[in-house]
Amino acid sequence: MSVRRSHEETLELAKESLHRDSIHERDFTHITLAIDPKNLSMAKELIRKFQDEFASLVETGNTTEVFRLSMQFFPLSDLKNDEKINGEIK
Repeated sequence: MSVRRSHEETLELAKESLHRDSIHERDFTHITLAIDPKNLSMAKELIRKFQDEFASLVETGNTTEVFRLSMQFFPLSDLKNDEKINGEIK
């Protein structure tokens, strides 16, 4: 429940940033793609690897400003409620 609350807070902060911060201070991008559900675990691993590498590169120098990097990866197509992908329940 606390993880879900944290995700909601992050989405709300992003929404506020969209209206408050200039395009030069934020970056909102997205892609939509079709994937094989069997690759979901690999996709999640790649996202986490990117986040770790990103942090190690940008958290250097005069770190006086705080930013949040938020990435969401979720299905847009309908999945069966009881469908399991790589052992994970939707």
